[in-house]
Amino acid sequence: MVTKKDLAAVNGFQAKAGRVLSVYLDVDQSKAANLNRGFETAFDSKIRDAGRTLEKNHEQRDFDACVAEVRNLLGAYEPRAMGLVIFARSTGSIWFREMNVPVATQIRWGEAAYVQQFLEALDEFET
Repeated sequence: MVTKKDLAAVNGFQAKAGRVLSVYLDVDQSKAANLNRGFETAFDSKIRDAGRTLEKNHEQRDFDACVAEVRNLLGAYEPRAMGLVIFARSTGSIWFREMNVPVATQIRWGEAAYVQQFLEALDEFET
Protein backbone atom coordinates (compact mmCIF):
# COMPACT_ATOMS: atom_id res chain seq x y z
CA MET A 1 0.00 0.00 0.00
CA VAL A 2 1.23 3.48 -0.86
CA THR A 3 0.91 5.88 2.05
CA LYS A 4 1.29 9.59 2.69
CA LYS A 5 4.37 8.70 4.75
CA ASP A 6 5.88 7.20 1.58
CA LEU A 7 5.08 10.43 -0.23
CA ALA A 8 6.89 12.44 2.44
CA ALA A 9 9.95 10.21 2.00
CA VAL A 10 9.87 10.76 -1.78
CA ASN A 11 9.65 14.52 -1.28
CA GLY A 12 12.71 14.35 0.97
CA PHE A 13 14.56 12.35 -1.66
CA GLN A 14 13.68 14.92 -4.34
CA ALA A 15 15.02 17.80 -2.27
CA LYS A 16 18.60 16.56 -2.75
CA ALA A 17 20.78 17.81 -5.60
CA GLY A 18 21.62 15.80 -8.70
CA ARG A 19 19.85 13.76 -11.34
CA VAL A 20 17.57 10.85 -10.46
CA LEU A 21 16.86 7.52 -12.13
CA SER A 22 13.18 6.75 -11.56
CA VAL A 23 12.20 3.12 -12.07
CA TYR A 24 8.71 1.64 -11.95
CA LEU A 25 8.69 -2.14 -12.43
CA ASP A 26 5.79 -4.49 -12.88
CA VAL A 27 6.98 -7.47 -10.81
CA ASP A 28 3.58 -9.19 -10.47
CA GLN A 29 4.33 -12.92 -10.36
CA SER A 30 0.83 -13.79 -11.56
CA LYS A 31 1.96 -12.56 -15.02
CA ALA A 32 3.92 -15.05 -17.12
CA ALA A 33 6.27 -12.33 -18.42
CA ASN A 34 7.50 -11.65 -14.87
CA LEU A 35 8.17 -15.26 -13.89
CA ASN A 36 11.79 -16.44 -13.63
CA ARG A 37 12.87 -12.84 -13.02
CA GLY A 38 11.43 -11.64 -16.32
CA PHE A 39 10.99 -8.20 -14.77
CA GLU A 40 14.80 -7.87 -14.91
CA THR A 41 14.67 -8.41 -18.67
CA ALA A 42 12.04 -5.67 -18.94
CA PHE A 43 14.29 -3.38 -16.87
CA ASP A 44 17.30 -4.10 -19.10
CA SER A 45 15.30 -3.33 -22.23
CA LYS A 46 13.93 -0.04 -20.88
CA ILE A 47 17.30 1.05 -19.47
CA ARG A 48 19.00 0.49 -22.84
CA ASP A 49 16.41 2.74 -24.47
CA ALA A 50 16.87 5.45 -21.83
CA GLY A 51 20.67 5.33 -22.07
CA ARG A 52 20.78 5.75 -25.85
CA THR A 53 19.98 9.46 -25.65
CA LEU A 54 22.86 10.32 -23.31
CA GLU A 55 26.19 11.68 -24.46
CA LYS A 56 29.43 10.11 -23.22
CA ASN A 57 30.16 12.58 -20.43
CA HIS A 58 29.59 13.18 -16.73
CA GLU A 59 25.85 12.59 -17.15
CA GLN A 60 26.51 9.15 -18.69
CA ARG A 61 28.74 8.22 -15.72
CA ASP A 62 26.03 9.32 -13.27
CA PHE A 63 23.41 7.37 -15.21
CA ASP A 64 25.60 4.25 -15.27
CA ALA A 65 26.21 4.55 -11.51
CA CYS A 66 22.46 4.73 -10.87
CA VAL A 67 21.82 1.76 -13.13
CA ALA A 68 24.44 -0.26 -11.23
CA GLU A 69 22.76 0.59 -7.91
CA VAL A 70 19.36 -0.49 -9.24
CA ARG A 71 20.78 -3.71 -10.70
CA ASN A 72 22.33 -4.55 -7.31
CA LEU A 73 18.98 -4.02 -5.63
CA LEU A 74 17.13 -6.09 -8.25
CA GLY A 75 19.67 -8.91 -8.00
CA ALA A 76 18.79 -9.37 -4.33
CA TYR A 77 15.08 -8.64 -4.69
CA GLU A 78 12.50 -11.40 -4.13
CA PRO A 79 9.17 -10.29 -5.61
CA ARG A 80 6.30 -10.23 -3.15
CA ALA A 81 4.20 -7.42 -4.56
CA MET A 82 2.67 -6.26 -7.83
CA GLY A 83 5.04 -3.37 -8.40
CA LEU A 84 8.33 -1.89 -7.36
CA VAL A 85 9.26 1.80 -7.33
CA ILE A 86 12.93 2.80 -7.17
CA PHE A 87 14.56 6.23 -7.13
CA ALA A 88 18.37 6.21 -7.39
CA ARG A 89 21.09 8.86 -7.42
CA SER A 90 24.69 8.41 -8.57
CA THR A 91 25.81 9.19 -5.01
CA GLY A 92 24.56 5.75 -4.01
CA SER A 93 21.39 7.13 -2.46
CA ILE A 94 18.50 4.81 -3.25
CA TRP A 95 14.84 4.72 -2.21
CA PHE A 96 12.42 1.92 -3.03
CA ARG A 97 9.00 0.63 -2.12
CA GLU A 98 6.99 -2.40 -3.03
CA MET A 99 3.46 -1.59 -4.11
CA ASN A 100 0.50 -3.92 -3.97
CA VAL A 101 -1.12 -2.04 -6.81
CA PRO A 102 -0.57 -2.36 -10.57
CA VAL A 103 2.54 -0.58 -11.85
CA ALA A 104 3.46 -0.01 -15.50
CA THR A 105 7.16 -0.62 -16.21
CA GLN A 106 8.71 2.77 -16.85
CA ILE A 107 12.16 4.38 -16.63
CA ARG A 108 12.89 8.11 -16.38
CA TRP A 109 16.18 10.01 -16.01
CA GLY A 110 15.81 13.60 -14.88
CA GLU A 111 16.48 16.47 -12.51
CA ALA A 112 13.93 15.12 -10.03
CA ALA A 113 12.26 11.83 -9.23
CA TYR A 114 9.40 11.09 -11.61
CA VAL A 115 6.54 10.67 -9.16
CA GLN A 116 3.45 10.86 -11.38
CA GLN A 117 2.73 7.11 -11.34
CA PHE A 118 3.41 7.00 -7.59
CA LEU A 119 0.98 9.88 -6.95
CA GLU A 120 -1.68 8.30 -9.15
CA ALA A 121 -1.39 5.07 -7.15
CA LEU A 122 -1.66 7.03 -3.91
CA ASP A 123 -4.75 8.82 -5.16
CA GLU A 124 -6.45 5.76 -6.66
CA PHE A 125 -5.69 3.19 -3.96
CA GLU A 126 -5.59 5.30 -0.77
CA THR A 127 -7.68 3.70 1.98
